[in-house]
Amino acid sequence: MLTLADGALVVEHRYGGRTERARFRAAWVRVEPARAQGSLVELSGEGRQIRVGRYLRPELRLQLAQELRRALRTVGLQAAVHQNTAMQHK
Repeated sequence: MLTLADGALVVEHRYGGRTERARFRAAWVRVEPARAQGSLVELSGEGRQIRVGRYLRPELRLQLAQELRRALRTVGLQAAVHQNTAMQHK
């Protein structure tokens, strides 16, 4: 499961009764496209990396990478606007 909220991208993997969670600051996460046709999408940042898209059809993984980049860019732009507005009101 991928969740993008409050300036962070949270990735959760569930294996049976165990949940593994990775949290990245949205501004610092890199989305690497599938290196080969059908390979997983790699997220990295702050010294960690995780691969996602395991349960997605291989031909849709590039689209996942593109959508993640777009969403992260939108969050980054919103944060910049918010910071700019806060600086102007000081």
